[in-house]
Amino acid sequence: MPRSKALLIGVLGAALCGAFILRFRPKESTPPPQAPSQGEQAVVPPGGAELIAAAPAMKLSGEDIVLRTLTHEAGPRQIRAELGKPLSVSDEPPYHDETTGKDLPLKVWTYDGLTLHLLDGRIVQISSTSPKWRTSKGLRVGDGFARVLQLYGKPDELRDGALVYCWEPGSSNFCPLRVSISSANAVGTIVNDLWPD
Repeated sequence: MPRSKALLIGVLGAALCGAFILRFRPKESTPPPQAPSQGEQAVVPPGGAELIAAAPAMKLSGEDIVLRTLTHEAGPRQIRAELGKPLSVSDEPPYHDETTGKDLPLKVWTYDGLTLHLLDGRIVQISSTSPKWRTSKGLRVGDGFARVLQLYGKPDELRDGALVYCWEPGSSNFCPLRVSISSANAVGTIVNDLWPD
């Protein structure tokens, strides 16, 4: 048999054998995870569902979500003492308080990788996009998915590309901590809502 004919038979045989193996491969129990589309954030990385299922439910306390020593009690003087002068301060439309009927001033203070929202001179939200800022438990942008679960336990919700933690495990009343997970399976943004009493 000529050499080219033997080569052709060998290639066809290998192709048919490969097609047989692929066609009769056992089905997977769960479909493989799909890559997120551009701009969408992956909430649960491959293997993450098992990690979430194994994570304990933990109750949040006020100390668990603060950044450094900044709580909702912090006013402009304490913020400057703790963080220094902001890169910028901007005024937002006022917030109308239904209970008092007053319009309360809302300001946004911006630092490098950190944004603070102040309502009537008190912090109501802290948002971090830089690894230089940590929560009181030590979580920071760039930490892995498993580290979030180690520090904060099982999330109460998966919402808008984020792991959401509420005051009471299993509750969706007030959920002060949102941790977005990037497509690199790392923390992308940490948002703490610190509403005044």
